Amino acid sequence: MTDRGYRSFLQVPAIIAQARRIADVDGLSAVSMRSLAEALDCTPRALYRHVAGKEEVLELLADAALGELPAPDPELDWEEALVEFFAGLRDLLIASPWARKFGPATGYAATIRATAGEAISRSRRPAKNSTEAVEAMVALGQFTIGA
Repeated sequence: MTDRGYRSFLQVPAIIAQARRIADVDGLSAVSMRSLAEALDCTPRALYRHVAGKEEVLELLADAALGELPAPDPELDWEEALVEFFAGLRDLLIASPWARKFGPATGYAATIRATAGEAISRSRRPAKNSTEAVEAMVALGQFTIGA
């Protein structure tokens, strides 16, 4: 290992970016503290100065991926806003198939529901019937992510 000084390069965004590169190439199961340390040319112990462990890395990775989704256009009707959101999610899942493996334990599903709900409520013409909106959100979610 070269002595680059971990403080200069080893920060949470760099760790998450490297985790994403590993996941994009080798899949989510390849992301480990050891593989991250090797890719970042540091020791696993150095990583623990910045993240609590693999679970936190995966949570941050899921948050970072969802953070890339564009906010739905408030000028759209709620139906169009939902379609736009789930089309963006579909594009994310195509670019990073590993993102499908995140489940409710990581808060990923809750974030998707909250963001889709925001698309409905902030649209130019909000949904008047919440049952219809929820059914649409569930249908689009199942179609996008899979049942």
